[in-house]
Amino acid sequence: MNMRGRALPPRRAWFLIYLSPALLACLAIAGVIYVRQQPRDFGGDHELGEDSYREVMQLIEEHHVTGVDRDELIYGALDGMAAVLDRHSRGYDKEEWQEFQRSSEGRRAGIGIFFGTLNGLARTLYVFPGGPAEKSGFRAGDRLCSIDGNKIPQGVKTSFVRDLILGPAGSSIDFEVETWKSSERRHLKVTRGFYNTPSVVAERIGPEKKIGYIHLKSFKNKSDVEVSLALRRLLKEANGLEGAVLDLRENLGGSLQAAVGVVGVFMKTDLALVSSYREYSRRYPTKTAPVAPDLPLVVLVNQGSASASEIVAGALQDYRRAIIVGTNSYGKGVVQKVFPLKTRPAGVKITTAYWLTPSGRVLQRNEDKGGNHVGGIIPDLHVIASRQDMQYLFEYWQRIPLADDIVRAMQEDENNLKVPEGFVDPQLTVALQVLAGEPVRKLVAP
Repeated sequence: MNMRGRALPPRRAWFLIYLSPALLACLAIAGVIYVRQQPRDFGGDHELGEDSYREVMQLIEEHHVTGVDRDELIYGALDGMAAVLDRHSRGYDKEEWQEFQRSSEGRRAGIGIFFGTLNGLARTLYVFPGGPAEKSGFRAGDRLCSIDGNKIPQGVKTSFVRDLILGPAGSSIDFEVETWKSSERRHLKVTRGFYNTPSVVAERIGPEKKIGYIHLKSFKNKSDVEVSLALRRLLKEANGLEGAVLDLRENLGGSLQAAVGVVGVFMKTDLALVSSYREYSRRYPTKTAPVAPDLPLVVLVNQGSASASEIVAGALQDYRRAIIVGTNSYGKGVVQKVFPLKTRPAGVKITTAYWLTPSGRVLQRNEDKGGNHVGGIIPDLHVIASRQDMQYLFEYWQRIPLADDIVRAMQEDENNLKVPEGFVDPQLTVALQVLAGEPVRKLVAP
């Protein structure tokens, strides 16, 4: 008791009262440290990684030196997940997805001409039969003077002309053209639309024009029909052929059905291809009678031959129906599907299966334990073509359907690549040598 009769608090209570500010500060610091050390709940399923994704996004948004738009982070994550799978799977951001939809749904259409520059002037080099341009009066050699009022100057870039021509299907476009080898000007109105762009160019080659040469540029839905018709035409024109060359160089692939159909042009089989998905597989037979099942055949491939090209070459090689000449193919033996997302305007392309040749060879290129590339088509005869050779070949392929006077003008134009008169395609030369001998055919048990 003190002199006034009040009870004094215990010594421990007095100590806490006097030290409370310091103690509170210490407790606060300790609390912050404790909280920071505890796992933070960022929401989302931990097993699926949603919480980690949210955590990384928050760290980037709080600490990155410049800051990043959240949509960019999301689209980058989509692409990153797909990229982990293999080199062919990928994600599409908003702009890429819109462009993919335009190309796949045909939202941009043309008029059906193949154009280029001759002496600096934009000219129509070829008019596709049955297309909008042909129906409107376009002719090969027409100079493009103006498009929808936009003058086309000398030295114009082809990309500028292409952007003016492409547009929504059903829309009209006005042209002023100048007739080939004339000063006559004509005004043409064309309605943009869709048209068939042939995937095949074919001709008879060799000393006596007895070899059918078919260059297949890509595998579209009807490419097998085009190959069949081209081969029938060559057989008829030459009153029989001594052999054929199927050129698949720089053909990146396309339609699976067309690939199996092209195999069926040259042979009939119950097993042209196998697709392998996890523990499941599917067999693909040819469905039509072959056009020339016994005609000696050589197939040309190179590093630019991929996917459907490798399906065809692999089947014909497995059954010894054809001799493969060239260099190793690209090695894209996968089935891919594009899936639209339900949550935002984007999509992903995912590998869903592998292609196997009839004998079970994997077409997909991978690396073995030694780091060497395995897969793809290995030619029976390895023949190298230089980069210069391939440049000449590109020009040669483009010029096959063109009129002779336009080809001569292209050769004389200093701005165009001149194909030398004595140019020899080394891989095609070997193919012709092979066809001069006896064909080799030995069926392989699947």
